[in-house]
Amino acid sequence: MLLVVSAWVIHKCCVVLQLSVLLSESTPHFTRFHHTTTLFSLALYLSTMAKQNTNIGLDRRVTYRRHHSFRTLNNRLIKVRTPGKRLSVQLIKKRRPGVFTPGYLGHKKIQGIQNIRNKTTGNTYKNARTVSRAYGGVLNHSLLRERVIRAFLVEEQRIVKKLLSVKGTKKAGKR
Repeated sequence: MLLVVSAWVIHKCCVVLQLSVLLSESTPHFTRFHHTTTLFSLALYLSTMAKQNTNIGLDRRVTYRRHHSFRTLNNRLIKVRTPGKRLSVQLIKKRRPGVFTPGYLGHKKIQGIQNIRNKTTGNTYKNARTVSRAYGGVLNHSLLRERVIRAFLVEEQRIVKKLLSVKGTKKAGKR
């Protein structure tokens, strides 16, 4: 078996061997190649690692498919390597902030509702736009809990006030 190793790989092997001598044995990456490793096995390891890491960031020759060729917020792309080893481009949509409670109620996020773009809101199912409880798409759970407790306390206070007024009229009638 004949192995052809490039000068770059041999140079990297020498650098790694020198670093492995300098670094302590506690470093997990270099303990595999500490003093007993031969140059040949290190070159083989580095060549396989170079084949696995196909760096997409180096190749910038991609064409924009939509809008214009400027890198704006609405025209962001991600480079993707296809299974056929071709560099392709995918468009990244803007992230939506989601649904929040009104500003005067603290502007808190409502759980259970998807972050849907305004354009696609009408096409989605109702259970993706609301939460199945009272004030489902408007208030979050903590604000709804406060409202329910406040309503019960107001009702209790009204009943107590009514009872006190009835007791007061009975006492005034006895005198």
